[in-house]
Amino acid sequence: LMLVAMVGCGAENDTAADVAKIEGVWDEYTATVNEGDIEDWLALWADDGMRVTPSDFGPRQHGKEEIRAIMEPIFAAFSFDISIDSEDIVILGEQAYSYGTFILLSTPKDGGDAMTINDNFMTIFEKQEDGSWKSKIDIMNYFPSWSKDTIPEELLQENDPYY
Repeated sequence: LMLVAMVGCGAENDTAADVAKIEGVWDEYTATVNEGDIEDWLALWADDGMRVTPSDFGPRQHGKEEIRAIMEPIFAAFSFDISIDSEDIVILGEQAYSYGTFILLSTPKDGGDAMTINDNFMTIFEKQEDGSWKSKIDIMNYFPSWSKDTIPEELLQENDPYY
């Protein structure tokens, strides 16, 4: 019985430590986006990570290179102010999920009106061999306040409904 109690306490401590590590990932995510640092932002992703975004952000992106291909021109064209409210983090062994809301203010670097996205996310994290956590699958949805007239043409996808 004592062994079971000790193992149970260890699991709770491990879970609390893992939740704290993922909270740290969210802090880093916020900082790297707000600083416009795509390299450090990409470092928060598993090599085979996937972004699932609304259609106006283009197709799903599999792997860091596809994520970079979509996000690099966006990081280059906009300054950001993001805040993330992770409502819960649930550890499930070597994977975890977090969900909540975010507010993203995107300001074109070459001038123009800022755009605000305020909506939901669900992120699945994967524990790495070194004990750190990286984003494996990130899903977001929103009702875009963007339109064909507010997104720079070079960022629009040909199959984009705003194109």
